[in-house]
Order: sequence, then C-alpha cells, then structure tokens
Amino acid sequence: MAVTRTTSKKGVATMATMDSNIKGDISMACVIAALTKKGISVAVPTTDNKRYDLVMDYNGKLYRMQVKTILYKPEENGLMVFKTVSSNSTKSKGYYERRYRHEEIEGFLAYCLELDKVYLAWVGEVPSTKFFMRTSETLNGQKQKVRYSYEYELDKKLAELEGEFTAATLIESVKK
Repeated sequence: MAVTRTTSKKGVATMATMDSNIKGDISMACVIAALTKKGISVAVPTTDNKRYDLVMDYNGKLYRMQVKTILYKPEENGLMVFKTVSSNSTKSKGYYERRYRHEEIEGFLAYCLELDKVYLAWVGEVPSTKFFMRTSETLNGQKQKVRYSYEYELDKKLAELEGEFTAATLIESVKK
C-alpha cells in the first residue's frame, strides 16, 4: 500500500498516484473530519462487514452512510464520478458488484481530494452503478439530466435535510 511519489503542481498527491486502499482511508478520514467540524457526531462500526461505513447522528436522527472517493476529471469540463455499488471478488463468484438498497443505507458521502470537498447524495438520488456530476457546464450545452456538484455540497444537503432553504436555494429549485 505504498503511495507513488508523483504529485500535482501544488505538491499534493493526486488520486491517480495512490492505490485504492489509501484513497479510501483518506476519503473516510476527510469525511469524518468534515462532519465533526460541523458538530455532527459520527460512529464507525467496529467490524468491516456492514453495508455502511459510518453512522451520522444529525439532530438526533441516525443515518447509515457509505463513504466513496470521487474521481475528478477537470480536463473533461469538471466531470466528477463515484461508484454507487460495492465490488468484491471471491473464488466462488469471481468479480461482482452489488447495489446499495434503501434498507441498507440512507446515502453516500463522497470526498474529492483535488477540491478537498465532501458531497452528499441520498440513496434514492443515485443511479444504479455510478453517480456523475460536474463542476461546470457541459461543452455541448446540455442542461437536462446534468447534476452540478454545488447541488450536492455537504452544507447544502444538510440545510435541505433541515428544511432550511435560502432564497438562492429556492431560485435554483424553481429553475429545474
């Protein structure tokens, strides 16, 4: 589990230079730190055999959350993607992927190393295998079915959870 010494221009390792275990460890640590900074209690299962990575205690309600790492492609007009399935490999089954269901988790907390941001998407908002969002408009001008990253930023999603819509949030929801 070694980190390759290749770094970005800013001297920060990029997701492309790390193995998947290190990426997951970084995402988990940064998500927990972001939640803790907001005063949200976090519980992590003692064993690794649950479908959720952590439990978020927000205003007295518990949310089982899966933590994911975002692949960020600024060269593709700010494309961001994370997997919404778990994958495994066994001798008997070979490689397989399994969707997360409503009974197992409430949502995903996804971390982008390059932007140092946490995003939240509820399980009902995500497609079957991958969740795509963008930091900027598409090159071809497509508007429909485009998810923008600002819509899933942690602060915005937590405000929606509380029903605290600002004027800007209401204006954005009317545009859709």
